[in-house]
Amino acid sequence: MQTLPPLNAIRAFEAAARNRSFSRAANELHVTQGAISRHIKTLEESLNCQLFLRLPQGVELTNAGEQLLPDLTASFERITRAIRLVSASDKEIKIISAPTLAIRWLIPYLQQYQDENPDIRITTSWFKSSYDEFYEGGYDIGIDNVASAETGRPAGLEARYLKSESLTPVCSPGYLSSRPPITQPRDLVNFNVIHSSPNRWDWRLWFENAGVDISEVKQERLFDTEEMAIRAATTGMGIAVVDINLVQSELNDGRLVTPVDLVVREGTGYYLFAKHGRFQERKIQAFVDWIVEKAKLEEEDNSLPGQSV
Repeated sequence: MQTLPPLNAIRAFEAAARNRSFSRAANELHVTQGAISRHIKTLEESLNCQLFLRLPQGVELTNAGEQLLPDLTASFERITRAIRLVSASDKEIKIISAPTLAIRWLIPYLQQYQDENPDIRITTSWFKSSYDEFYEGGYDIGIDNVASAETGRPAGLEARYLKSESLTPVCSPGYLSSRPPITQPRDLVNFNVIHSSPNRWDWRLWFENAGVDISEVKQERLFDTEEMAIRAATTGMGIAVVDINLVQSELNDGRLVTPVDLVVREGTGYYLFAKHGRFQERKIQAFVDWIVEKAKLEEEDNSLPGQSV
């Protein structure tokens, strides 16, 4: 039987190849970058082939490295999954979520789930801009917005639908009081539009469904999250496009109003994602089924006003 190379060397290569970086692999495995480099050199000597090209601007996988990576990643994921399945102490679920959804929708449900399942501890963080955050943080479940994702979801992840969004413009009543009346969606290009992300996906999607070219917009403000855009609209900075389901409190007490009767529900929504196979783990499956059912019941109860597209 052929002797396998050292497991530490194999693990170091897999992390470095997946991250395309020795330094990120070192951070993930909690070792030094020098240790990663030595492990990979050991593996290359054992296999008698080069796995990385060391370049001035970083490292690149050779053909041999590209061939080796998928099977190693799948193997480590199977090992991790098997250990989790038999570990009686695995009572924590780590979730990383789009920030505004976490603040305004997810957290109240988490408390309810915690009350019903006191043996499960749930921790939550904010999903910002890169799926690297999911891998590096060791999260069990992620929640992202399919329309606002700035990069494609990695092939190693699978997704499950959670809930839709209902996007519509909102602003403070005072913002409209001294401005020309709005009679059609195109009128909004003359107002200060507030974006909930630097890539402007929110207004781009809404204007596209309204038959308006976003390039006609005269003024705009950029923010990193929908929560920041909501706060900016509430203070009278302009008009934001947000998920109307998340601002019911502000609409009910009059802090926000909807200047245009058009709600966009197509092309956007929230999805749960996890590494392949993890949705079948007992603790993950139980939580996912529970939160998906809550979202489904909520959507059945909601009857939103406005023309829908």
